[in-house]
Formats: sequence, C-alpha cells, structure tokens
Amino acid sequence: MVVIGLLLIASGSVGYAPKLRLGQRVAARPAAALHLVASAADDDTRPLFDADALRKAATPLTLGGRPVEVGDGVLVNDDASGAWWRASIQDMRPGQVFVHYTGCDNSWDEWFDIDSPKISRMDTEEQRKDDSAFQSDTIEEDIEDEALLEQYRQKRWDDNARWQLNTFAQSQLGKWAGHMELYLADDAGRMLPKELKSTACSCEARVCASNTIGLTESLPEAAAQLTLEAELGLAAFRPEVGNMAVASAFSVSRRGADVGGESARAGEPLLLELALGEAERRVRCKLLYVADRGEAAAVRPYSIAQLAIVREVRGGGQFIDGNAGSADLDGTPGRGLYDPPPGDKSGYISLYLEGGMTLAFPTSVAAGAAGVISLDWIAGSMRYQIDRKWKVFDGSLSSLELTEIRKDDAEIVPPSTRR
Repeated sequence: MVVIGLLLIASGSVGYAPKLRLGQRVAARPAAALHLVASAADDDTRPLFDADALRKAATPLTLGGRPVEVGDGVLVNDDASGAWWRASIQDMRPGQVFVHYTGCDNSWDEWFDIDSPKISRMDTEEQRKDDSAFQSDTIEEDIEDEALLEQYRQKRWDDNARWQLNTFAQSQLGKWAGHMELYLADDAGRMLPKELKSTACSCEARVCASNTIGLTESLPEAAAQLTLEAELGLAAFRPEVGNMAVASAFSVSRRGADVGGESARAGEPLLLELALGEAERRVRCKLLYVADRGEAAAVRPYSIAQLAIVREVRGGGQFIDGNAGSADLDGTPGRGLYDPPPGDKSGYISLYLEGGMTLAFPTSVAAGAAGVISLDWIAGSMRYQIDRKWKVFDGSLSSLELTEIRKDDAEIVPPSTRR
C-alpha cells in the first residue's frame, strides 16, 4: 500500500529565536522546508487512516513501491513544526523502520510503521546534500546575527528553488506530443466543448543557457491564448511567482504574456496550468481566467473563459497501454476527487473526463479570495491528485499538494482529514 502526501511551502515567514542551534531538532527547523503543510494554523495530527487495521508486516519492506534498505534517505513529517524532515533509515524490523533525523542528535531517532503517511521516500535530488539539503550535520551550531540569519533563510529558499527546478527538469524534459480538448465557457459558466474531437498538440522542455529550462508549445489556433512560452530559472520557482514542482507533477501560472513574472498586473488574463505525470505520459489542464468588466482593475473578479485538457506522451506514441487494457486507464469518466479540499465550494464545478480524470475548479473568483484547483487522475496501478491553492488570486500560490495512492487501495483507505 502506498499513500504519499507531498506539500510544498509557500510562505517565507518562519519564526526564529534569536539563537538558532541547528544541532538540536526543536530549533533546527529550516526557513524553507522541502515539504510543508500549507498553513501555520494546521494542528490536526490525526493519522490518514487506521494503520493498525491495515498494517502489513511483509518482507521485504517497501516504500513508494520499491524495497528499502538501511541507509536509504527518507522524508519524515514532524508534528511539532509541520515540516517534512530529511532522515535516513538506520534499522529495520517487520513492518517498521528506525530513522535518524539529519542534523539532530540520536535522542530523536524513532521507529515508524513502513506504511505510515508520515514517512516518504526521497528522490535522487533530495539526497544530494551538497546542493539541496535542507538540514545538514555540518551547519554551524549558532547563528546569532540577524543579518546572517536572513542570509541563511535566503539560502534555504535558494535551495528550495534549485530542488524544484531540478525536479521539474528530471520529470518534464523532452519533446511531448498528444491531443487536446478545448472547452469554452458560456454565459452561465458551463464548460462547452469547442469541437467534438480532440486536436493534435505538442510541447518541448529543453535545457537552455544559465541553467534554465525553456518551454515551447504548439497548440491549435483556437487555443492560442492557452500557449505557454517561457524560460524558467531559479527565480521562477517561488510561491509568489506561482510556479512549483514536486515528483512528476507541477503547476505554473502566466499573467498576461509572462510566465514566472515578478509581479502581477491587475486586470490581465490569468492562465493556470496543472500537470500530473505517470511514467512517460502526462495530463495537463490549462485554465484561462479573465477579469470581469465594470469594476476597477484592482478589484475585478475573474471568471473562467477557456479550458484545455491535454494528454501527451514523451516522444509521441500511444497514450493508452494497449496490452494492459482496462487495467491501464479507467475507460469511464473520473471518479471524483480522492481527497476533496475543505471549504465552501459554491461556484465550483467538476468535470468528469474520459480516462479516469476529474478536474474541480471555481468558475468565478472574487478579488482577494482564496481558492483551490484540484486534478485527480487514475493511471496504471496508481491514483494521483494535485491541489493548487492560493490565498489571493493573482497568479501566486500558497501550496502545491500531491497525493499518491494505489488505485485499489483508494477504494478502501479513507483520505486524510484535510486541515
């Protein structure tokens, strides 16, 4: 059973005591954790599910679908800080692993159930201590100077952006080809298909000079306003800019003609994109919001105008595994969201799309209002859900949350209690 919840920080305001002792776990919380809960008010520490009822003491132990060994790097959720800590496996026994928190003394070492939602496998980049570690055993123990502390915070943000850029590159580089379906909103906010059949499209992500990723896209003329052309560097992967990446998922925004611009310009169209990947294929959802007329530019509500669903494969080819049949993709529309976000969803609609996809989004967003767009996709043996959350609808985001669970387990394991 695999249940993984990955959340990215979107707030730089972290309270620090004048003296920061990084050798102690309580005071060792970094300025920007790799995966962090979306709100400082989140204090619900209830487990995602009844681990005692579902625990399997199987051998060998697996995490993220792969066997684990002593020395493997993992991420562990900490109740006190809400952060995902870097750690390593020191010992194993049936159904459990013993972990050591990087940068902390051994008194904090503890056992975890291998199927606990509080532990997640690291990817390759997360284990590169030299350029992307958020805790380190070699960092200075005392930082008393406020200027140095601010530099440390900034470096953590730089490390976070570097990690996200590398994550995006590892999972998204290459030439992608597939088909898209275009929807237009009518006066009642309903999404009506532009055409009865899908249209060919393509996208490429390539490495450019100065360690940036260039994005180019070819869409049909009717979807020209949904095209993304950009060069993404470290500065682009910031919450205030609106771009984040985690695992094989990402979300980007474009205000007017700019992707990853430094400031939002009130009244300009806002394009938001969410993507989920599975092996060499992915799905992308593009949502174009335009400002309503008749209000001052700074306070105009936004309404959905166009929406595109893109299904594509790296290098082209068949999107559906013909050998797997119905075991590959759901032949029916999506089953809804696995873990619906909380809050008032009046004004939201859900599209249940072929191939096991569900997209939930607001048709209109009031000026300064918080909200979320969610995409759920069932592919292969897995079920994925990505949530893009914002506090102000200006292209920025407050968190990007990814949930992964085996599709069979999704039918019996209840989702997390949203906080």
